[in-house]
Amino acid sequence: MYKYLSQTHKDSTKDSAGFSLIEVLVAVSVLLLIMVGPMTIIVQSSRSSSFATDQATAYFLAQEGIELAQNIRDGYQLAHIKDPVATPNPWDDFKTAVNDCTSSGGCSLEMGSGVNPTVAVASCSGTNPCRLYLDDGTGTKERQHFRYDDGAFAVNDKTKYKRAITITFSGDQAEVASTVTWKSEGILAESEVAVKTFLYDIYGN
Repeated sequence: MYKYLSQTHKDSTKDSAGFSLIEVLVAVSVLLLIMVGPMTIIVQSSRSSSFATDQATAYFLAQEGIELAQNIRDGYQLAHIKDPVATPNPWDDFKTAVNDCTSSGGCSLEMGSGVNPTVAVASCSGTNPCRLYLDDGTGTKERQHFRYDDGAFAVNDKTKYKRAITITFSGDQAEVASTVTWKSEGILAESEVAVKTFLYDIYGN
């Protein structure tokens, strides 16, 4: 009887000794696998959402570059209609105005301010060629908008975007390409959005 009780006590003690090291490691491994899957999905979703936002912004900035080039062309054409003597060759005037855009590096186009604003043209050069800055319109109740650095912006205003406009002339046709480049967070390679259109000497002058 004593021998039986003693053996039962030993078996009972053995069963309640707890988990072995291998069992603990297996449990931890399974737990990590369960956690890593959803976390990876969350990170990838966040990265994809951020890239999509950056891409949409880049597209609109590229489209704006095209519209600014067309604005310059239309400005000379309208001036010709208003006073053909003062502006006899609007197409030639347009070509001269955007001469900086005909180089391989492209140019920056930026709408000025005032009642009758004009588009400023500058060659893309310097340490941050065609880098865009965010103007928050402090004190003027303006919406935030992107501008090229004219010395008025702080380092913190610098954005991830660069926009260069190149124009190639061929007779009465001008091929306008607006390219925006940037680097999204978590993506090593530089991304690019390019928009292209053609402008013509519509009045044949």
